[in-house]
Amino acid sequence: MPGLVLKSDVSNDLKQNADQIGSIAKALTEFVWNSVQYQPEGQTAEVSVVITRDRTGRIHEASIVDNGRGMSLVDLQTFFTMHAENQDRLAGKTGRGRFGTGAKAAAMAVADEMVVDTVKSGARTIATLHRDALRAGSSEIPIPSSATQTDKPNGTCVTLRHFRLKRFKEEAAKSYLQRALGRALLTHRVTWNTEPLTYSEPAHRTEWVLEPPEEYVSQIGNVQLYVRLSESWLSEYERGITITANDVTHECNFLGDHGNSPYAGRIFGSVEAPLLEQEDEEGRPAYTADRTMRLNRENLRVNALLSWVNDATGDIIKALETEEKAQQDRARQEQLRKTAKTIEDALNRRLAHAFESMERKINLKVTANPSLLGLEVQNSDLSTSVEVSGGDEGEQEYIRDDKGDLRWRDAAENEKPNFKVRENEHGPGPGLGTGPGPEDDKEANAVREDQGEKGAKPRDTQQGNRKKLQPRGSFRVIPKAMGPDAPRAYYAAAYITIYVNTDHPQIAATGNESSVEFKILLAECAASEFALALTAMRIENGDPDIDPNQWPTIITAIRREESETGAELAQAIINYKMGVM
Repeated sequence: MPGLVLKSDVSNDLKQNADQIGSIAKALTEFVWNSVQYQPEGQTAEVSVVITRDRTGRIHEASIVDNGRGMSLVDLQTFFTMHAENQDRLAGKTGRGRFGTGAKAAAMAVADEMVVDTVKSGARTIATLHRDALRAGSSEIPIPSSATQTDKPNGTCVTLRHFRLKRFKEEAAKSYLQRALGRALLTHRVTWNTEPLTYSEPAHRTEWVLEPPEEYVSQIGNVQLYVRLSESWLSEYERGITITANDVTHECNFLGDHGNSPYAGRIFGSVEAPLLEQEDEEGRPAYTADRTMRLNRENLRVNALLSWVNDATGDIIKALETEEKAQQDRARQEQLRKTAKTIEDALNRRLAHAFESMERKINLKVTANPSLLGLEVQNSDLSTSVEVSGGDEGEQEYIRDDKGDLRWRDAAENEKPNFKVRENEHGPGPGLGTGPGPEDDKEANAVREDQGEKGAKPRDTQQGNRKKLQPRGSFRVIPKAMGPDAPRAYYAAAYITIYVNTDHPQIAATGNESSVEFKILLAECAASEFALALTAMRIENGDPDIDPNQWPTIITAIRREESETGAELAQAIINYKMGVM
């Protein structure tokens, strides 16, 4: 009975592994990692990547030179054995080499020739592998080599020639190598055509250090996840979580389900998980021989690790988004407060002018007359009268002074004045000195106008004790989200407060609270409610210009009040347009 043996086709085996690598960047990274890893204990690796190009600009040679421990003939035979056991792993030293195919496959993936020139303990060996020597069906392939004695220090130089891949983006390859080495660049020196490759983390403002829940520990160990929020936007190569095992990077830029979050561009971090070096309970490795820097999702350890990192990162991003929304809400409320305050000031100036005007027309009342309008204000008693004496602070009259800050013009016929201006500074009254007497004193009906040609100045009245009408409080304007179906605005008479519904479709359509359109519409809503409220106050206090039994006089008063309030808000609206609010 014939004896059966298991054979390996070295040529096909090597070519299949080479096909998994498929890029010059990955090939060079494989050799540089070998140079970093295979060092005498405690020695810092010094590795040089040297790229030369031909006259056409295509890559001609790529050399990787290191100061490592070098290889003897025995070591070289292991190096050229497919799927050989990693001697460091057998000795209990963890590292990157796992499958025994990396360097050979990397070379044949991109080039037709690989020359290994290595020195160990004074013995120099040069071996050359040609792709055309890979004959199908062969279980062994001879490799030309030579051995000499030398006084050169230990180290290895691997040179790749006759590149099969003509396209080579050098900057992209350098960036790939830099990312793959990661923190190893903090302790080892690697150069690319004499340019040092460095590792530096982006500046960050916040860091979270997280540990996995108990149910994950059996699979991934007691690891720590570091998540950081950078101070600025990160490139696509800097963002995300880097996953390592024994300081060897196996995946970069992991963000799980959160890659589209606005915060994805500022999140970065790392997790070191040594248990990824072990197969899972079903015998699957955590990473494969393709050097894609992507962990094997079929591995149970990987699945558990990525699930936890995904959830933890997601929780952080949600917290950041919640805080950002809260900050935006605070900024929004502050913007609304400033806008409302400007409108309040304008409305209360108008309110003071209105009460001054009423004071000249009516007999003052402490209690209000019922209003036929049926508004809340009829029971509010929102005005009061106080006893004032001549010269009391706040009890003033206006004297003609064209240099004064208060600008005005004469009221037109049938136009309602804001106040009266005395043309004679001395005015009536005894003991005022020489000058024109009471018979020469004149009063002008004045309309406040910021660009008016005439001026006036206030002074304390010279009257004796009397009663003065004044509002019991001041108007407040409160922007409030009340839902899209609620009124655009309403007036709460008991609180002398105008509420403007920021959810109303007409207001919401204007844009954010800092927009000019929003501010103008907010002022318009407040002016309309104010006109209704002030008209009701005037009716309560017996303003003779409004007959509560005649609706036309009420409607006319409301329209006129709205127009005059609009004039009072004119400067505020100008400020809106100028963006000063």
